Amino acid sequence: MKCFLRYIGVVDTQEKLHHVRLEPGLNVITGKSSTGKSAILEIFDYCLGSTEDTIPVGKITERAETFFIALQFPRYFLVAARQKKSDRCFLLEVQGTNADQLLRLIEQPKAFFDPRHYMPLKDFKKSLGRYFAITLGNIDEDPFLKAAGRNKSATPSVRSFLSFMLQHQNLVANKHAIFYRFDEKEKRDQAIDHFKILMGLVDEEYFDLHKELEIAEYELKKIQAQIPKQAQRKETAIARYNRYLAEFNSLAGHALVDATAEDIYANPASLLKMISGRSVKIDVLSDQIELRRTALQEQRSDALVQKRKLQGQLRLVNDSITSATQFNLRMMAESLPISMELTEANCPLCEARTSTPAVEANKLVGAIEWLNEELKLSSYARESFSEERRKIQGCLDVVNEQLRRIQADIRPLDEEIERLETSKSIDEQAIKAKLLLEIAIQDQLDKPESELSEQEKLWLKEVNRLAGQLAQYGVKEKLQVLSQDIDTKMCELGNHFDFEETYKPSALRFDVETFDLWYQKDTKTRVYLRSMGSGANWLYSHLALFMALHYQFAARSESGCKIPPILFLDQPTQVYFPVSLDDADEFDAKVLAKQAKREDDVDDDMKAVSKMFTQLAKFCAVTGKATGVTPQVIVSDHADKLILDEGYKFQDYVRATWRTRGFIGD
Repeated sequence: MKCFLRYIGVVDTQEKLHHVRLEPGLNVITGKSSTGKSAILEIFDYCLGSTEDTIPVGKITERAETFFIALQFPRYFLVAARQKKSDRCFLLEVQGTNADQLLRLIEQPKAFFDPRHYMPLKDFKKSLGRYFAITLGNIDEDPFLKAAGRNKSATPSVRSFLSFMLQHQNLVANKHAIFYRFDEKEKRDQAIDHFKILMGLVDEEYFDLHKELEIAEYELKKIQAQIPKQAQRKETAIARYNRYLAEFNSLAGHALVDATAEDIYANPASLLKMISGRSVKIDVLSDQIELRRTALQEQRSDALVQKRKLQGQLRLVNDSITSATQFNLRMMAESLPISMELTEANCPLCEARTSTPAVEANKLVGAIEWLNEELKLSSYARESFSEERRKIQGCLDVVNEQLRRIQADIRPLDEEIERLETSKSIDEQAIKAKLLLEIAIQDQLDKPESELSEQEKLWLKEVNRLAGQLAQYGVKEKLQVLSQDIDTKMCELGNHFDFEETYKPSALRFDVETFDLWYQKDTKTRVYLRSMGSGANWLYSHLALFMALHYQFAARSESGCKIPPILFLDQPTQVYFPVSLDDADEFDAKVLAKQAKREDDVDDDMKAVSKMFTQLAKFCAVTGKATGVTPQVIVSDHADKLILDEGYKFQDYVRATWRTRGFIGD
């Protein structure tokens, strides 16, 4: 996104304007402690919709009425403002690019900051987001979040930028934290999730496609799960038909219909009509009932024999488990020696040395080793026996179910004699078998099987179509390329900073999916920031990473990147000159070094600081030429009147010097 911060300022209670004019490239605001340097960063954060007012309490907050920033786009300015301790924000677009003319308008604060342009914080964030093409309404990849009772994911906003734009005083050289707001896990996760959106790698259609793909995959899995159930249902229905056909054949003495159970399942409607129309006639000369009874009794005998064998095996396994458990308890109950002491022994008569204690000790060691093995064996045995018991019990359940079915098949045959004696009806049981068959067929008709195979093909085709469309985004490949570009630029920049020799040449790595930063010592060893040691190493790691990121923001501004390359660095020289010590009217490195007990290092420290500012100025200039977009780096620091290298002049980048006065002067 092509824009930079032109003005940042305060309107005090007397309607007086206090501001700093900034330019693309390096900007330095220098001064002593407690003059408002760090407040610049907090004012920027506050005016961009922070829910907290973290502007340092002091002269600024006492005298301020309204805080404002002015962002300059190629054809217009965008002014955002906010009164102190307020949840309403001001937003106004001003056409043109004349910064002096804009300042003259702001110098009439009552007229410029019209109440009509104030809005609630939530509306402000949405309105501001439109200027950065952040209008996504839903970025959930899971379409079932709402159904599960969970809130939808937070959508990107301008607030998502701040993690990449602000390096506070307590963060810029921190070994434990790298990004602003990452101390809150939710915001950390959001920033990482939003990164591919903010870099312009995906749009809202990507998330819509992702949700459609999730739904299609869900439907496909649901159908694929039903296919085995349908096969099982078919098998059960055919088994029922076979039972009733065999039962009728036994009772009536002839077949009910010239069709198999498989034929009935394949054509249930036509065969049900045929079976319903058949009258029941009994062949009194048939021996089918006795033949079937004999066959079923043989099956029952075989199943019972198998059951008894399984019960015997189960009893033996249970006895083995009990024995193993009791053995283990007995062994654990035995008191074992904690240690032993071996000394030389002499014969009491001849005083000759004897090896008997050593032999006995070896026996004891062998006994202990045997005991340990037995204890292990006991545990393994119990586990093995338990698995065997589960297998036998499963087989026993199958045999019991088989016996129940055989018993159910024999019952109608036994009842046939009783019914003949009581009702004298020879066809009652056959009619019952016929009716049961008709009911079973009707069940199949009432619950028709769906064309699951056809539906599976349709959903598989849809899954492939959506996956293909998502693949066209090439998110994984683009993230990989972005990661490589960031790593390459980090190494290039890192080689120009004063890292310790251990970390030269630079081999910094950054994971765009986890946001971890480390030094790749070799192919197998990663040295994470927290383990690198030395404040200078932490500082330069931060700088190399954020400069590499902002290079990508500038390079990709034409291809959809939404983050403007604006970077705040608060007190980066603190690793050399502790900021709490500077209260003089002039910056004096030697005085500060003495107070910090670094007198012997002051010359090297000054060289390192000058080199750092040189690289910041050079980075902005080189990036601007290479990408067409000049990053804006805003440094608040104590350092002043530095001598830079490569033709850069420190004073060319100083936008404000607060030594005798602060942001809000007396």
